[in-house]
Amino acid sequence: SDRRRRHHPRRHHPRRPRRIPSHRRTRSVRCRPCLWRDPRRRSRRAAEVREYARLAGRGLEPLELDTVSRHLPPGGRLLDVGCGAGREAFGFARAGFRVTAIDLAPGMIAAARAGAAREGLRVDFRVESVTDLDDAPGSYDGAYFAVSYQHVPGRARRIDALARIGRALVPGGVLVLV
Repeated sequence: SDRRRRHHPRRHHPRRPRRIPSHRRTRSVRCRPCLWRDPRRRSRRAAEVREYARLAGRGLEPLELDTVSRHLPPGGRLLDVGCGAGREAFGFARAGFRVTAIDLAPGMIAAARAGAAREGLRVDFRVESVTDLDDAPGSYDGAYFAVSYQHVPGRARRIDALARIGRALVPGGVLVLV
């Protein structure tokens, strides 16, 4: 923990630093912001983007399309939150929905845009966090928030994210939270 304080005088985490097992103490201890700049982690993120882009070609599961189609009007406006490389967004666009897809990772959005261009799909991809969502009220008929909800840190931010989505929906709009 002394190394962390010397490297970054201000602590980044409110809890105590985790104890490192003795067999791993030879590694340098870094705080989280430094880890994001680590080139090894950057290459892992690139590999993750490639893997998600590969999976995007698989399309929607029938249950996903059925769930959204049951609650949204044909051609409805759909917000895909945490879209990754666009697997769900592509499927919803193929089904005739007007899709706006947001994700926090620029690499994932770049892969999604490339995939949509390759397949000739019209999807509005944006690098944006759900915690920063500030679309006009009534912008969407529904929102699809799958798997990424647990990545929103803290209860207060999760509640705020849901409120932001709710404000962007039309009255009676649907949030599909998976």
